[in-house]
Amino acid sequence: MVETIFSHVVSIFMCLRRTSPGGGQALNGVKTGGVTFAFWTKEGATLPVGQILTDEDFDLASIGLAPDPTKQKANAQEVGAALSSPFKGALADFDPKAAFYAVGMTPSKSRVAVRTHLTTTVADTLHHLRQYFAAQQLVKINPAGKHPDRSTYDLYPLVSAMYRDARKEHTEPDVDALVQFALSGQPLPRSFLVKLNARNRVDEYHVTRPRAVLTKMVLLSREFKELEMDKDSLDALNPNQKEPAYHLGRLLAVLDDIQTSAMRGVNTTLVDRFYGSMSTTPYAVVGRLIHGSQAHLQKLRKEKPGVYKLKQDELEAVMSRLKDIPARPLTTAQQALFALGYYHQRAHISEGIREGKAAKDAKAEAEKNANNDATDTNEGDQ
Repeated sequence: MVETIFSHVVSIFMCLRRTSPGGGQALNGVKTGGVTFAFWTKEGATLPVGQILTDEDFDLASIGLAPDPTKQKANAQEVGAALSSPFKGALADFDPKAAFYAVGMTPSKSRVAVRTHLTTTVADTLHHLRQYFAAQQLVKINPAGKHPDRSTYDLYPLVSAMYRDARKEHTEPDVDALVQFALSGQPLPRSFLVKLNARNRVDEYHVTRPRAVLTKMVLLSREFKELEMDKDSLDALNPNQKEPAYHLGRLLAVLDDIQTSAMRGVNTTLVDRFYGSMSTTPYAVVGRLIHGSQAHLQKLRKEKPGVYKLKQDELEAVMSRLKDIPARPLTTAQQALFALGYYHQRAHISEGIREGKAAKDAKAEAEKNANNDATDTNEGDQ
């Protein structure tokens, strides 16, 4: 008995010691949020799960985990293709039928407490990892530039999205839940949405990308009977979503855009003042906000007719989806979908700005080339 326990301890210790070639993250272990995970297989090579879940620069495509950005879930054919693909390096002897094990541990005085354990196959683990990263696919507000949005996140940014300072919080259950979802597809807890909604209301940045990504992951991972939601289109703006909460989030983003377009450099935006009330009791503030937007639209119509037409059309498009404003406070799930609607609309607005700038730059370049050609022609005639 003692020898068996000792052999398991040695095996786990070796999993945690084995690191990537550069000496970075452990290939077969994860240490984050106060929890230490070890991963191994009964035979053959082991998926480098530790590196996959904690290294944001890990090349997911190298082991068939790069998700299709146009799809939310991996189908059976995609999984089969991934399993039969030619793996390299650490996965040269990859065996999809081999048993895969995971154990999560935390220190308990002089002992080690096992928090969670998992027994499955390498094939199932790969299948769920693919869906885990597919669930993170979300339209980007800042796709390029000095600090572009990431396509996927490791464990710690996702956990941190729920707290003001995750280092001061008891995050072990959160890490457990995310690892279980990544490796076995276990639904993420509803309590995640409670924490995310709270941070959206009080944080100055409101719906950050990591919060939006984790919100989407929770909504995809389980059923919400109170929502009329199309799960297959949560990665980007969907004007055909039926749930009013989604379009209320879009409405707040549009009204805020109208204000900032008419009043540059405002210290306190519409979102700063009304995100909390709009995302919980919209019936109490919608009328006031729409009425207030009329003055901003009138200013735009006088000073920037083109911008006015664009903003007015966007407002009408969103209002056409809001036949009735919910007369009761939004539920936790509805608040989460409100946040996604707000994020999607912001991304849509940002895309419009980029396209407008690109068109303006292209026009300026064309005029410059035309002027240069005219100058060259005149000089030739002389």
